[in-house]
Amino acid sequence: MGKLKQPKSLELLAIEKSAEWLCNIGEKLISECKMPFTDEDDVPHTNKFTHENLDLVVKISHDLFERYVPFYLYRNLSDELMKRITELIEKCKNAIEFKINMAKFHTQIKIAVRLSESLISIKLRSIDFDELPKMIRTSFYSQLNKLEGIEILRLGSLTGGWKTFEMESTLASCLQPMKNLTQLCLNYDCTDKILKVLVKNCPKLLSLDITNSKYVTNKSVDIIMELKNLRIIQLYRTGVSMEGYINLLLHLPELLDVGRYDELGKCLEFIDEYHPTYGNFKLEHFSSNHATTNQVQILCEKFPNLNSISLFHDEIRLDLMTLIGINKLEKLKLQSCEFFSDRIRDLIEVKGCNITTLVLEHVDQIDMNALIYISQFCPELQTLFICNCNLLLSTSLHYRYCKLPPFLSLKSLTLIGTCALEHLEYILSYAHKIKFVHLGSHIPTTDELFEKVFLKNELFYLEELRIMQSYALTIKSAFMLVNNCSNLQRLNELESWYCVYPLQIDELKDYVRRHNLDIDLTSYRKFAT
Repeated sequence: MGKLKQPKSLELLAIEKSAEWLCNIGEKLISECKMPFTDEDDVPHTNKFTHENLDLVVKISHDLFERYVPFYLYRNLSDELMKRITELIEKCKNAIEFKINMAKFHTQIKIAVRLSESLISIKLRSIDFDELPKMIRTSFYSQLNKLEGIEILRLGSLTGGWKTFEMESTLASCLQPMKNLTQLCLNYDCTDKILKVLVKNCPKLLSLDITNSKYVTNKSVDIIMELKNLRIIQLYRTGVSMEGYINLLLHLPELLDVGRYDELGKCLEFIDEYHPTYGNFKLEHFSSNHATTNQVQILCEKFPNLNSISLFHDEIRLDLMTLIGINKLEKLKLQSCEFFSDRIRDLIEVKGCNITTLVLEHVDQIDMNALIYISQFCPELQTLFICNCNLLLSTSLHYRYCKLPPFLSLKSLTLIGTCALEHLEYILSYAHKIKFVHLGSHIPTTDELFEKVFLKNELFYLEELRIMQSYALTIKSAFMLVNNCSNLQRLNELESWYCVYPLQIDELKDYVRRHNLDIDLTSYRKFAT
């Protein structure tokens, strides 16, 4: 039986009621709104009264939240209030009448959106604009300068690069008071002026993501190099060329990650040839689609802390066995290669003892033997991600009797592609610590499969199971998982199981509710009825 729902803490209950209280007031103001807001000098008396009340409510709630909600609960308050405001906006939309005055409707939405302004406080430490409802983003954009305590700011795409210079001055002035900023994500719209503001006002900046910003060039690198505490920089699809990346590596030796850049290997060759005394770079992640054997050898010599590598394999230019020289290799991602022909099997035999994450995309020759080799050579493997690979059945098994328990440390499994029932059964039967399982739409699953798995593995630690599509699974398996997986928290996409009907899903939800189980059965995709 899954975990029982536990009573919510008094802190969380107080937060929920505070958000509910504010939205109830907003709903009352919406119901009192008879006419659209225009200029304050030209509004009906009732609307002017509502407008004044709204300003007062936002001010009072802001002061109350800022005074009485502690720092560590402010993010919870933000999430809860955004959820409630979104529900209020949807309620306004659903109440639209056939002959509604659109100006009045816009006013109602404006009232709901303005409630979010009560959250704009020095106590807000993290905000991701991609997670905010689109209607609320404008309010936050216009008052960014009040978020003086912000540490993590993800602005997303802003104008998408279409009106960069129209936003430049406003954004630059908003970033000035953010002295505690440690992470900034500004895609498409970063400029040299904004970078100069960061250098002058954000000395604690550790991570900067300015992907797709076309106005960031090699000249911008001279400004970025003044951010001495910078550890992570993302410059993918910007105007920065090899010259810029070389300067970054030479003048910011504390960098841990420069993101994806396909010509990064050529930068290493240039440094090795013209700056041979430079070495012991602290870079931990390397990602490139054009890496060669020589470039990987340079990585092995000059980057002793490298632990994560992502490569697109070209059998003419790259010998994967060169990766043996990377001493701290923990995360390995390989694309477009063959498991046996390109000697992946030999590579993991030597380096597998330290590998915790293995990602294989478009990799051929993966069969039962390959899975057995992975399970034996990578005893510390925690994450296995196999995408767009066709798993084959073996004609003979060389490791019928495994020397080590297979997949003993595995916690996360993702299979997207095609495979046989035997592959999935083999992995799940022995992965006793598995927590997350995500199966693509072409992975076969049956009730008998889970019955066999449960005979060997009770899946005690399983927390989330997502099966995107199944032609054979029935509601029986869903009940089996709910009743046997003691830590199950999410069982998603039941609507995509073709042998499961809506009434059966309702019965399962009712069963979960009656037994007070803490299991989320929500589907994250919309399916045609």
